[in-house]
Amino acid sequence: MSHGFTLFELLLALALVAVVSGIALPRLQRPLDRLAVERAVFDASAAHQRARSLAIARNRPTVLQVRADSLRIRVLSGIDSTDAWAHHGPAEYGVALSGPSHWLRFDPTGLGAGVANGTWSFSKGRVQRRVIASRVGRLRVSP
Repeated sequence: MSHGFTLFELLLALALVAVVSGIALPRLQRPLDRLAVERAVFDASAAHQRARSLAIARNRPTVLQVRADSLRIRVLSGIDSTDAWAHHGPAEYGVALSGPSHWLRFDPTGLGAGVANGTWSFSKGRVQRRVIASRVGRLRVSP
């Protein structure tokens, strides 16, 4: 009496796993895309809040740049500027970013200055979210 599986049984099990995977994986893709977009939106929102807080705490103007490959905050001091913080961008999660490429500037009061408004669109697959920064420094995330 031998113990084990026949080649036919192994192929049948493998075919069953392939069929179940073919049905389940596409259904999992949308929640995974939604999770990636939410993570990218959270990172951008946190960077926005950090830039405002740094401007207030250091009593210096700060600027935030939102790009697909990076989120960057710089503190301005006269004509010089220093990097205060950097983080990977939405592309790290496979999320596409579209929107203005200008820097958002915050005064030491925490209010926006100059061209401090913009709308960024984060998307992956069929999931999309917009982040809208107002001129007064507020942030709104649309569903």
